[in-house]
Amino acid sequence: MLGLIVMKSIIAALDFSEGMHEVLKQAGEIALAFKARLYLVHVVETTPLYTMYGMHPEELPTLGEYRDAAKQRGAKKLAEARQELDPQVADVHGELLEGDAIDEILEFSKKVSGDLVICATHGHTALGSVLMGSVPSGLVRKAKVPVLVIPVHK
Repeated sequence: MLGLIVMKSIIAALDFSEGMHEVLKQAGEIALAFKARLYLVHVVETTPLYTMYGMHPEELPTLGEYRDAAKQRGAKKLAEARQELDPQVADVHGELLEGDAIDEILEFSKKVSGDLVICATHGHTALGSVLMGSVPSGLVRKAKVPVLVIPVHK
């Protein structure tokens, strides 16, 4: 006999692309169905920029300024994302993280005892994934909880 599926904590990983709206819709519906807490998470990725140049953030003030602007934009977009959710989804929290997206999302999921991670994919080719990195595939590979990947086709 199968056990009852219980989800108390859902993480919606948002990159503010076109797929965000579908992720919000699905995450909101699942959170309502399970009466779960919903975390809207955005990661400002800084590590690749610094390591690409082999420098520390302090050595590249323009990247520091970029990071600060990205954090401000992220906080604003998280607030907008919250407004897009069904008002019945009451237990919603926004979280702005900084670092490697995959590592930060998984660490946050562990911290809040996440039961499900939801994200969008953008239909990159294999080469595109190699060149640009693929957060959804990294989450699927490394997560200890289920990952729901919402396909987004342009």
